[in-house]
Amino acid sequence: MTVLDAEHLLDGLASTDDLAALGIQAAEDDHRALADVVVRQIEYADTLVLWGQSREGAFDTSRMAVLLQRMAPWAAHLRVDGDLVDASTLTRQLRHTHRHRPETPGVLARGLQGYTLGAHEPESDCGVVSAVFRARRPFHPQRLHDALEDVNAEMIRSRGHLWLASQPDTVVAWEFAGGGLAMGSLGHWLVSLPEDRWEHVEDQRRLAAALEWDPYYGDRHQHLVFIGLDVDPVELHRVLANCLLTDAELADGEETWRAYHDPFAGCFPLHPEELADTDPEGARTA
Repeated sequence: MTVLDAEHLLDGLASTDDLAALGIQAAEDDHRALADVVVRQIEYADTLVLWGQSREGAFDTSRMAVLLQRMAPWAAHLRVDGDLVDASTLTRQLRHTHRHRPETPGVLARGLQGYTLGAHEPESDCGVVSAVFRARRPFHPQRLHDALEDVNAEMIRSRGHLWLASQPDTVVAWEFAGGGLAMGSLGHWLVSLPEDRWEHVEDQRRLAAALEWDPYYGDRHQHLVFIGLDVDPVELHRVLANCLLTDAELADGEETWRAYHDPFAGCFPLHPEELADTDPEGARTA
């Protein structure tokens, strides 16, 4: 369970400060950003309680409730307005919600294993928009790099995984919060692994890949979720779609793709012995 203070929630999510600068780090080598800690607290909980009222009034409090729903659609959501909590009422609200699912993977591995990564709610609700972008063809590395600032300019949170034409073996993790984007390796796509190594991959991952297997792309695909205030989902989709390979580029084939100029070269190393690694802590800032 995570309890969020409605008065300070948005400040925490939008903060560009790290814990050390605020004097609240857990250890000397704790370099985490405040916004990253807040989003992880939200996304890894199975029960979220929005406590109190926003100082901006009832509409803004409702906006915070919608924002939490979009950030963690898999969780049970509760509102507590007063200083006292009726434990009996709280128990009745949570009973039989089936919210606790310990087998569910961490947020970066959710999409790979076929779980919900985010809600596609492009219609604004209290100003909150959540948009899911999915595609099979790869991103052009240079065009994606050039679009990073525009894509995340209005976002509070974005997350997911993708594949680059220049690095077709690698599942690339994507995490944005607090003005910072982290990208890293989540291991191999199954299509790039010998079949005798598939037995070492999670059953749920293999099942999810089989359900959407493409004869040309295999299990490779784009799956990104963007959550923000007053975001234009149509423009967002247009920008991302323009980063995908064109038909002519696809026709050139994989050997040509691997030779593209790649601003991400060397950022997501894969080792021959590496199996699909879905530890979100492996993401590195790019």
